[in-house]
Amino acid sequence: MSDRADERLTRLEWLGLVLIIALALFIRLYALGVFPDTVIADEADNAQDALRIIAGFPRPGGFFGLDWKPQPAYSVYLISLALRLFGEHVSSIRLPSALIGAFSVIPFFLLIRRQTSAFAAFAASFLMITNLWHVHFSRSGWENVQVPTYALAAIVCFVWAVDRLRLPTGTPRSAWALFVAAGFFCALGLYSYFSGRLIIMVLLAAAVPLLAHERDLRRKLLIGCGLIMLTPLVLFAPMLPIILRDWQFFNQRSATVLILVQPEFRQAPLATLWSQTMNTISMLWGEAEPNHLRYAPTHQALFEPVIRLFVIGGMLLSLSMPSLRRRLETWLWWVLLLIGWIVTQVLTTSTPDPARGTIIIPVFFFFVALSINWLIPMLTPLARRVRLPLAALGVLLIITLGVTNISRYIEWQSLPAVREDRQPYLRIDELPAWVDVVKARAARAEPVITVDDWRAAHSNSAGIPALPEPTIQAPIAAQPAPVAVVPNSIPSAAITVDPPSDPPEQWPQPIATIDSLSADRKLAPRSIAIDSSGNLYILDSTPANQTISKLSADGQLITSWGGPGGKDEAGRFVEAWALTIDRDNHVLVLDADTGWIQVFDSNGLFLQKWGGPDLGLYKPRAILTGPDGLIYIADTGGRRVIVVTPDGVMQRSYGDKLSGATGDAILLEPASVAVAADGTLLVADAPAGLIRKYAADGTLLELWAVGVETAIDGPHLAIGADGTVIITIPSRCGILKISPDRQTIHRSGTCDQRGYIDQPSAIAFTADGQYLLSDLAQAKLFRFQP
Repeated sequence: MSDRADERLTRLEWLGLVLIIALALFIRLYALGVFPDTVIADEADNAQDALRIIAGFPRPGGFFGLDWKPQPAYSVYLISLALRLFGEHVSSIRLPSALIGAFSVIPFFLLIRRQTSAFAAFAASFLMITNLWHVHFSRSGWENVQVPTYALAAIVCFVWAVDRLRLPTGTPRSAWALFVAAGFFCALGLYSYFSGRLIIMVLLAAAVPLLAHERDLRRKLLIGCGLIMLTPLVLFAPMLPIILRDWQFFNQRSATVLILVQPEFRQAPLATLWSQTMNTISMLWGEAEPNHLRYAPTHQALFEPVIRLFVIGGMLLSLSMPSLRRRLETWLWWVLLLIGWIVTQVLTTSTPDPARGTIIIPVFFFFVALSINWLIPMLTPLARRVRLPLAALGVLLIITLGVTNISRYIEWQSLPAVREDRQPYLRIDELPAWVDVVKARAARAEPVITVDDWRAAHSNSAGIPALPEPTIQAPIAAQPAPVAVVPNSIPSAAITVDPPSDPPEQWPQPIATIDSLSADRKLAPRSIAIDSSGNLYILDSTPANQTISKLSADGQLITSWGGPGGKDEAGRFVEAWALTIDRDNHVLVLDADTGWIQVFDSNGLFLQKWGGPDLGLYKPRAILTGPDGLIYIADTGGRRVIVVTPDGVMQRSYGDKLSGATGDAILLEPASVAVAADGTLLVADAPAGLIRKYAADGTLLELWAVGVETAIDGPHLAIGADGTVIITIPSRCGILKISPDRQTIHRSGTCDQRGYIDQPSAIAFTADGQYLLSDLAQAKLFRFQP
């Protein structure tokens, strides 16, 4: 072939790559703002951080801080940039992943083309960009699909750098530049989804056999590996002080899902690892159900049967053919597969999980390319009249596979069951109002609003999402949620303890009222507790205060402590939310943001802290000392109630699958918990509109329907010494008082009486049977007779 023909072929390949990129962009950008037709919680949480950045209220650390997960904020800054440039729309939230996901085909094609024919490289690239797994996460406002692009780009730069080192004319400067570029993409991986941390591990692991094989280049390779390590260290350095200051918090999510710390692994490690391995392998073969229906179709393989055959064939070829087995690229593909698969699937809980495993998607299509490349020469000896139809059938097969994948994706995401599994979500038409609320809360320095909170406050009586009011109320000390009602979707076994037809009772006259701590400081009582001497402890959750105040029984301020601080700063809080008094009169303060429980003596001296990543807490909202002296924590985001010793040793849990809960016993978002003298638990499940009553052994006893609330605001529970139960219903500005035998139920207050009690936020019984009720909106504390 002439030089002119070679040049023409190269140009044709580049033209083909441009067409593949254009197709990838079209598949990911078409109708991006309306399909999928709901914004899931992860997308909304990312967008909320991005909107707060635009509003001028970023999380601590700014660009070099952590987002809500907690992961580096780089990804939410990309979303904020898209929102600034293209408007506050759903398509802007998803745009970074759509673009970066589409461009992954560039380094993929360049790598594949080194080992296969142009046709095999184009075919594998086409199949990857149309693959359901890759397309789905590319059309999501989530950064996990960006990791394969960074990984592939790092690998391309690495192999190009090694190529330069092998040149007989000396070491060109471009080799060192390429090693630095590989390190740059490793740094982007560190700034991205947690699996991005594996990229540098892949390069260094593949460099080990390379160093052993390329003895003449060993010194230069060591320098190159040093550049790969040094570059991300330099680029990631601005984040290191934040991460090192709270290393456990930075690794909270990854530590939570690590299988090595789970009870089942400790009991049977080999059996657990075997089960994990089989589950994730069967994810590719269609026998396993993914941990979320919104991540992959249930009982359907992520790859079609033909693709699976190609994958198996490519694996065998890469191991059996010396020309493939000895190549650096093959080592890198296998190392990427093994490290990515083991770390994100085998060693994590609730697998198979396609969301965590996006880093390994390209590897399967490398094996597909090898199989196609092996088949092509078989056509050469055939007669032209046979070869051309077979080639046409092969092309048609590849196109059919791509079209089938896109059709599967559309059909899957259109299923009502899949939309339901995306709960909680925002509807597309809700987004403008949600954006306004997010910005308003940021301007008032209020906590973020979760999608669960929004969904609970914007549903009608049938449980169908309703459009929010277009206007935003004027800022007040705490914003009560709109009126919520008991949904029709509650379990039929639930007992309605707040019949809407019953007239509410008038509030009794309080025997005492506290509305300030001093002449210049108002009360903001998020949580209250009483010690054995009758002293009262009040937690002020206002972001600027975050203090605990100790008052005497007659309401005189004794001392206060706390304040806003870093995630690992003793005696200070990121989001102080609840407190309790243990049997030693120690004050236990729960930080909802970090999950840490800080322990103080009765005068505010810091003693210790526990919890956080050690217990895997995620946005917990309540803490209580039970009659047995154990500590009960409503792990709201973790959808469970856990029981620990006063020094934080896990004992048991309620309401989750690990505790054996099934059906109606499974919690959605526990907002508070109360424990009776006999060990019976009452758990307020806010978005379900239920109080779930459990026996001490976790058996579900009863369901009480009280109406949907937001997990941030309640309901809150308290059980008196005589068994009387009091439940706050903040969205309706009242409380329910239920007799021990549940024969007598009183409701006090409506929002028409808001001037009296507006937003009841916490409740506690005194030793003599009186009860204290705090009002977050009016900044008051009331004492009532039983």
